[in-house]
Amino acid sequence: MTVPAFCRYSPNYHHRDVHFPLPAIDLAGRSEGLWGQRMRIGIIDYLLRGRDSMLPHLARELGLDSYELSVHLVGDPTRLLCDPERPADLVYLNKAAGVAVSSLFAIQFLGQNLLDTDPVRRRPASLAVKGLFERACSIGASVVVLPLLGASDIRGDEELMALTELLPIWTRWAESLDVAVAIKTSLHSEQILRMIEDFPPPHLGLSFDPALLTAIGRDPRAEWKKVADRAIHIHLQDRMRSGVAAALGEGEVPLADVIDEIVSTEYAGTIVLSTPAGDHPKEVARRNRVYLERLLTLAHQKRTQNLQAPALLPKA
Repeated sequence: MTVPAFCRYSPNYHHRDVHFPLPAIDLAGRSEGLWGQRMRIGIIDYLLRGRDSMLPHLARELGLDSYELSVHLVGDPTRLLCDPERPADLVYLNKAAGVAVSSLFAIQFLGQNLLDTDPVRRRPASLAVKGLFERACSIGASVVVLPLLGASDIRGDEELMALTELLPIWTRWAESLDVAVAIKTSLHSEQILRMIEDFPPPHLGLSFDPALLTAIGRDPRAEWKKVADRAIHIHLQDRMRSGVAAALGEGEVPLADVIDEIVSTEYAGTIVLSTPAGDHPKEVARRNRVYLERLLTLAHQKRTQNLQAPALLPKA
């Protein structure tokens, strides 16, 4: 595939007239030794409470492979992601820290209707989506998460029709830029899987959020089994069934069981920590990372033991 010119960047970057050769860093296999899988742990940017320029350092300091950028307004010139005067800064900073932007989370569409039933009114949101794909491509972020929640929630047949019209457009844009779209929705798994079945991976998939599923009364373990083949992104947080957020392990999401299922299917994407940080964001982020790593290690050990156990033969 020919990557558009604005998505290419030099392996050496000139920053403020100083020449820095960028180190060659293999991020893809970093976690392979720990869990036997190509899986990353990341964190959503607003939990770190730092400027964009500080995010790579903060993520590395916390022992994370990557981080997710939340986008409240596509084209916001105050963000490094969108600043036309500093197109390569984020790429350089990530390389220097040895981390990656795993995904862009389009928070903008929680407040702006992405599925407006009027195509004319929907056009600005659609153009914003295309711009977001271009920005993801330019910094090497492999996934763009589109939340069909809030203002973009699917309330009836008209929104479903709008989504049906948009899916091939989004997929075509994503394919042309070599990124993937992850749909985050509260639709029943069977319904959204039917809607995307005509668009095979890797450019269209689902974002899985066990806390969201728990809050709306669904079993996230059972849901993962249904969507595992199309899940390309995970938001991980804990919460009570009432919807109140909690630290990992302190809510009502069956996290250990969910992680067991995720590991058993050899998920190879990023798990993005999104549990609220409280008054001590770095301390909470580090604690959540350690808790998740413990769950992943235990899940992998269980899986290894199950694979090595001799099959039980039927009695004669």
